[in-house]
Amino acid sequence: MTHFDQIFRGFRLREVVGQADCIEQYSAMRDAGAFYFDRVRIAYVNYPELDAGNFSDEPRACGLTRDLAFTHGASWVASLFVSYLPPRLGLSRSEQRLLLAAWDGATDEQLSNKLGISIHAVKMRWRMIYDRVAACLPDLVADSSRVDGEMRGRGREKKQRLLDYVRKHPEELHPVSRKLLQQRTAQRTSVGKRSVAR
Repeated sequence: MTHFDQIFRGFRLREVVGQADCIEQYSAMRDAGAFYFDRVRIAYVNYPELDAGNFSDEPRACGLTRDLAFTHGASWVASLFVSYLPPRLGLSRSEQRLLLAAWDGATDEQLSNKLGISIHAVKMRWRMIYDRVAACLPDLVADSSRVDGEMRGRGREKKQRLLDYVRKHPEELHPVSRKLLQQRTAQRTSVGKRSVAR
């Protein structure tokens, strides 16, 4: 389940469905908090009792919808629905690709080779990412490593903080609606203007 969790955590899911191929998978899905999908009623219901002898008579689909996740208490499967946070940074697809390629600590030269772009393009994308992050989460990329008036390892540390943030917030690497981000930004700006006017 960990691999499944890594892939789908951070998305705004509507429904999670899986097919149990054996009684052990059926039990594991039940224990994880999923419901049995009754094909006759076309609805999720509590698990019927089955035995291994008649298990393969028909497909056994199990899952959970967003609505059920919020009404039926906490479970591992339900946590996939409630853990959704909308992306705050609104990274472009090329910026997301750069962050994914840099995940393991690749240098700019290695990123250039891996992505098939020039070193200049890599540096420009980092600059665009840092500008976007500075606008949304200024503390994340603030320069805090002055030693005797000299900057030491500032770029590496900033990049590491950013990558650590993205690892903890996988929603930043998922496709995002530009229209939705613009609406959220407009709402934040109007709230900020109202609080300044008071």
